[in-house]
Formats: sequence, structure tokens, C-alpha cells
Amino acid sequence: MQRTHRNAVLFLFATLLLILAACSSQTTGTTTSETSPKPTGTSSAGQKIIYIPTFSPTLTVSPINNQGSGASTIVISLFNDPLYDLNDNLEFVPKLAKSIETKDNQTFIFKLDPAAKWNDGQPFTADDVTFTLQTALNAKVDTTFNFSFIEGLNAAGKLDSDKSTISGIKVIDSTTFELKTKQPIALTVLQERFANKIYFIPKHILNDVPVEQINAHPYFQNPEVTIGPFKFIKFVKGAYVEVAKNPSYYRGVPKLDKIFFKDVAAETILPQLQTGELHMNTLPFGTIPITELEKVKALPNFDVSVSESAEPLVAFFNTETVPLKVRQAIPYALNRELLVSQLLKGQGSVVDGPIPGNHPNYNKNIQLFTYQPDKAKALLKEANWDVNKPLRVLIPTGNAIREHASELMAENLEKAGFKVQAEKYDYPSLIAKVRKFDYDIAIYNTSFFIDPSSYFSNLKSDSANNYTRYKNPQADELITLGESETDPAKRKLIYDQLQEIHHTDLPHLSLYTEKKIAAVSRKVLVGKPLRLGMFNNVNEWDLK
Repeated sequence: MQRTHRNAVLFLFATLLLILAACSSQTTGTTTSETSPKPTGTSSAGQKIIYIPTFSPTLTVSPINNQGSGASTIVISLFNDPLYDLNDNLEFVPKLAKSIETKDNQTFIFKLDPAAKWNDGQPFTADDVTFTLQTALNAKVDTTFNFSFIEGLNAAGKLDSDKSTISGIKVIDSTTFELKTKQPIALTVLQERFANKIYFIPKHILNDVPVEQINAHPYFQNPEVTIGPFKFIKFVKGAYVEVAKNPSYYRGVPKLDKIFFKDVAAETILPQLQTGELHMNTLPFGTIPITELEKVKALPNFDVSVSESAEPLVAFFNTETVPLKVRQAIPYALNRELLVSQLLKGQGSVVDGPIPGNHPNYNKNIQLFTYQPDKAKALLKEANWDVNKPLRVLIPTGNAIREHASELMAENLEKAGFKVQAEKYDYPSLIAKVRKFDYDIAIYNTSFFIDPSSYFSNLKSDSANNYTRYKNPQADELITLGESETDPAKRKLIYDQLQEIHHTDLPHLSLYTEKKIAAVSRKVLVGKPLRLGMFNNVNEWDLK
């Protein structure tokens, strides 16, 4: 960017910008002045366009800071490839990286795809990798990346304020880089928590931007130069994100011309499928209530399936404001079986921990808590809990079933003797309060993870993302052991033990897992809702 101009040129340029802003709708960045586009599928111009929903709002299109929004991560993945992706068999498969090699599970050699290019034609290189990491993880930069296991980063997954380079990252050549971890870790840990989570920014575009100005740079509202199957076109906050095919995509030009990712209310997804305004729903951020299953099955020209429960609805406890004895009383106060049988019409299951029952690392030997209100009252009395003290329960809006379940939970707690102060927030506001520890109980869904370490890493005492403030040295040691152990049988024993500890300490409690409906129009030749790996082959998606 030029740093000096004649005053007259500056004035004319600024005036032009003001005129454009006043007279036309914003075409990039964020705005709230527009509503969703009118979907037509294959348009009169012959374009192939797909419309898909999310009820969890898209907050940003920044590749280095998704603001904790899963919907934003999906959008970002449409125009930015990670190093590894997940396929529909829940296997990690190469994307920007062709391979990862290691001899000791502590030093990893990444080989990049030499065909990978930014959409402006510049090659994607190992320098882009190191630039992205050393920029995003600089102490002066806001990011949701957290790679605290990499050598040279602190417990918060950031560089210390007096450092600008990461000792654990080294460029070998243009298509090879080396990554060192603080201790040996299983390959699946690295694949899930680094290779599948990192998105990149172009060094040749941002190299001259002072690091303290990175977050405010226009690129992060309008990322025109990216490295994915689609190109960013437009973000209308609260309405939609528009992306168009990248004709120079290194893995093959997409068959679709555009995708619109629409922010919608959960209860409008089914009606918009019925009217043809949507081609499919998404999982887990564009789910259809399981109670609507029969209506979904009645949709003409749609393929419908139901997947097993995978993402529990979890009550997270602020362990500094909700003491152990009180936390132990709460499960007995909750009639979770009734929630599943009546609210979900039996299409779900009760689970205590964050790992769903169909996960290979689920501990089947743990006896689930049952509804025993008298026992809850006795434990509450034993805890000397002040029954006049309000228990602040944060409830997320945007999903009718989840909201109703949270309300019923609050009612159960009141019957057990708690004075409940239920507070409803949209998801971003709720998460913002959690991150400030401004809550007693916060209810929201967790994600499904392949590697079991991902369910526990944020509960380590020194984790920057430990918003429960839970501390247990024995659990910390097991978390570390689980990350470094490579033998699957030994890892299973470690995570069985961790689940037992958390079942006693209760930094969180799951309410239930809900089965998920997937519906896709038969106009879609390739592409369907998947829990994970949905967009791995998005360049192959096609419409009739």
C-alpha cells in the first residue's frame, strides 16, 4: 500500500469512498443493511448456486480469529484450506499438506502440496506457514488459535511479549517445514488440534503490516486473497456469506458457481427447505429439531437420514462460584430422562460427560446419575449452600429445543431448593460472558472430536481456555499423558480414568445428546449434511 499521496489525491479518494458508501450497498466486509438473497438454485444465467443454513450466527471471516463461532469456521473453510481435513469416514486426509512424518512424535516434518497456490496465482509456501503462525500467535494479535503444545509458545498458546519468532517452527525449503512440540504427542492430536484447525494468511499481502495493526487491517473483513475451493465475495452480517468458485483451485475447479451460507432462525430451516430456499441443512449448526422428523420425511424430492447423537448439550460450571458439593447435588436434581423421552420424543440419550456414548473412548463403566431430588436436597444442605443466593444460569437462544431444555433444567434446580436466576443470551454474548467468568452455570453444545484429548485439553489447570477454572493436578497429569501416549489401548485406559475423575469433580455435566436429521434436495448431485468432513469435497459438489 502506498504510504504517501498528494493531498488532492487523498481528498478525491476519500470523497469517492464516502459517495460509494452512501449511494450503494456494501459489497464486502460486514453490513446489516441487506436481507438474505433470493435463492433460485440454477439461475437463468446458468449458474449453479447452493444455499445452506446456520442458526449459530456467522461472526467473522477472519482466517486467524473465528471469535469462537463454529459457523464462522465453516465459512472460512470454504475459502481457506487447512493442512489436513476430515473425510466422511472421519479420517484425517491431506489438504495443503501432502504428508506428515515423524520418528519420535515430537519433531514432525510437513510436506506441502507443491501445486497449492493462492487465488492470485502466488505459490503457497512454508514461509506462509511460519508467517501465519508468528503473526497470529504474537502477543499483540487477537486470535482463537491455541497451539500451546508447540515448542516456543506459552501456556496460552501465544508467544511471550518479548518474542516474535517461534522456536518450534522451522522452514526446511519452500514446500517443507518442521514443527517441534514440547513433549511427544500422538499424531492424531497434531492432526486434529493443529493441522485441521489452522488457516493461513498470505505473506506476500500482509508482510509489511505492523503486527500491532494486523487485526484492524481491511484484509480480515475482506479476505480477497485466499487458498481454498471458493473465493470470498461478500459478508452481510446477520444475513449471509457469499462465496464464488476459485477457477485456479489446486485440487480441481469447483462445479458450483456460488454458495450462500445463510444465517437463519432454527425454526425456519424446515420451512425454507419446503419452499426451496435451502438445498440442505447443516450439522451441527443448521440442525432441524428432531421433533420435526416426520415433517422432514414428508418433504418431496429430499433424501433424509438420522445420525446418532454426537454433540452433547453441556452445563459448564464456574467451579469458583459453584463449590464441589453443590455441583455434586445438581445431577440428582435434573430429570434428564424426562427431557429425552418427552422433549426429544426418545430421539436422544442421557450422558454425563462430554464424550458421547458412540465414541470409541467413551467409558461405559461409569454409572450415570439418575433423578433423585431428595438426594439433591440432602447434598445441598450438606454443602451449607445459601438458598437465597441466586444461581446464575446462562441459557443460549436460537434453538427452541435447547432453550426449552435449559429452562426445564432451571425449573428442576428450583424444585431442589436452588434460587435460579436464568439469563438468556444469543450464543456470542453467552460465550463472551463465559470468557469473562461472568456466570455460575452456562449451557451450550460441545463439538464432536476424533481424538479424545480434545475433550479434556481445555480443562487443564493452565489452559487459557479453561473457563471453568477447574484445577486438579491428577487430571492435569493424565491429560498430558493422554496427549503423549501413542498406544490406543493405553490411551483408552488414561481417558477412562479421566472420565471417572471428572464424574466426581464435575467441572461440567452433560444433559443429553440429540439425534441429528440430515436432509438434502435431490437436485444436489454431490454434497450432503455431515457431522464432520461435510465440506472436504466441496469442490466436487454439483447440482442438476
